[in-house]
Amino acid sequence: MIDTRTYDVAKEQTSWWFKGRRKIAEATIRRLGFTTDQTIRMNDELAEILEVGCGSGAMLPTLAKYGAVTGIEIDSDLARLARDTHASAFVDVDEGDVRNLPVRHANRFDLVVAMDVIEHVSEDMQAVSELGNVTAPGGYLILTVPAMPSLWSRHDEELGHFRRYRAEDLRFILETAGGFVDIQISHFVSLSFPLAWTWRQAERVIGARGNGFEPQPAILNTALYGSLRLEGALMSRLQFPIGTSLIATARME
Repeated sequence: MIDTRTYDVAKEQTSWWFKGRRKIAEATIRRLGFTTDQTIRMNDELAEILEVGCGSGAMLPTLAKYGAVTGIEIDSDLARLARDTHASAFVDVDEGDVRNLPVRHANRFDLVVAMDVIEHVSEDMQAVSELGNVTAPGGYLILTVPAMPSLWSRHDEELGHFRRYRAEDLRFILETAGGFVDIQISHFVSLSFPLAWTWRQAERVIGARGNGFEPQPAILNTALYGSLRLEGALMSRLQFPIGTSLIATARME
């Protein structure tokens, strides 16, 4: 699981990675047809949305624009922080494990979001099965994971990863363990891939330590965030064939 000793809550608001990933996730939500239409809200026709592995809750306000949100977080301190910071009429937070989600959530959610979660557990097939169990018929899953096993480095070890994924392996897991259909997978962190690849190779040579979220120069942080925002916009027209992460969308029959 995530090592909370190295988990920096402040970085969720300032780091190019967290901010950019939220932008890509929101662009994906819109492409799937979810809307912020206030008329739907007023008629109590809210989509039911679940975020598994919500951390301190940085993504919850974005999701709450599209429906009634439940956040699940395994770490009790982070779950408490998310609840204290973001709980509202449209947001609830529970403590829970992706490998054993509460039965009361079965077949409930129109949208399930799990961003960089299943690589933190040894039983990823079980985790995806649970994600399938809580997705309503006709509902959607948005899932992100680290890509390209060839990029494995100390960075992954510091973050508590069990693996990185190839697109074909992720598709197999979503189909066989989750029962999902209409699976679409794209790489992201693609425009800055040469920089990321160079850094990962340097880690191996010089033995650099760290979890990858150390402070960046402001100009670099801004540039990397801008590249992810651009990727989010371009994903409506193309799928990137290479990048350090994968994003998958899938539908439950």
